Amino acid sequence: MRGRGTRAGMTVGVFLALGVLMTGCAWWGGAPKESLHERAARIQPALLAVHGITGGELTVTNASVSHLYSCTLTSNAPDVPALKKTLTHVLMTLAERADDRPGSLVSCSVSNGTDGVATQDLGLTSPTSLREIREKLG
Repeated sequence: MRGRGTRAGMTVGVFLALGVLMTGCAWWGGAPKESLHERAARIQPALLAVHGITGGELTVTNASVSHLYSCTLTSNAPDVPALKKTLTHVLMTLAERADDRPGSLVSCSVSNGTDGVATQDLGLTSPTSLREIREKLG
């Protein structure tokens, strides 16, 4: 009996170790983690490339067990309907490039110097989840 228990324990241990190695969760290595600053730097150019966006900034911060993506952008859109359309494109672009970590939140606004719109102006909660953006705007 003793041999079977030891063998079963070793088998379970080997499978657990393989699982850790395959998912990259090993303490000694795996893929290098992207810092929050690096993530913002990677995503921000895509947001600034959205038609109608003339400038602004994206920040990524820790929010409990997930991330909060905050963007404040400027636009040359002439009115509120055009700003809403621009913000919709920004949010969809962000949803495509941001991580899919459960609970990641987004708070974003776009203004033209006179008017401004934010996520709640599109019928979304503020902050909103990446999932809500994909479901309601996608």
